Amino acid sequence: MQVRIFSSIMLIGIGTLHFTYEKVLRRMIPKAFPFRKAAVLVTGVQSVYLLFCYGSAKGSRLRESY
Repeated sequence: MQVRIFSSIMLIGIGTLHFTYEKVLRRMIPKAFPFRKAAVLVTGVQSVYLLFCYGSAKGSRLRESY
């Protein structure tokens, strides 16, 4: 249970950073990649999605809806 809470907190932080520091994270992606801004934003949404999938308790209705 503690690992689940720790992982949920980390995913909240990571997802938030993708939107607040988007320009900084965009500079980390090579310039040869054509959609750098979209890549940063999509991975931010993905981390928030993982928060809901992994962070919900086993057997909860939120998890069952996926």
